[in-house]
Amino acid sequence: MHLAAYLGLCFGAWLVGALVANGVSILMGAAYAEATAATIIGFWVGKAVLKNNRRDWGGIIAFPVITFIAGLLGSVIGQVLVSQNPGSMNYSALISLVVAFGLSCALFAVLKSSYAQ
Repeated sequence: MHLAAYLGLCFGAWLVGALVANGVSILMGAAYAEATAATIIGFWVGKAVLKNNRRDWGGIIAFPVITFIAGLLGSVIGQVLVSQNPGSMNYSALISLVVAFGLSCALFAVLKSSYAQ
């Protein structure tokens, strides 16, 4: 798949995910928006670590799903940590990055094993 087409499809999938997140709730839409940059970084680092150079539908479909999950977990865990210690920083973006990295590594490990067959 051509890189421009792949990026366009990823952006379109992300946009659909953002619409779904906003449809779920305004707070989830905000968490989705905050997790986007961290997810992009975590997703591509996971792709680089597992040396996955393929561009396929699995990554396109998984990107907004991973963003949604990373945003949800990052927001919830970040808020819990802040409520436990009000003077601390909110680490929701860092938590989203770690969650996105872990999920993308799992995704690309599964995709890599399916390519080997």
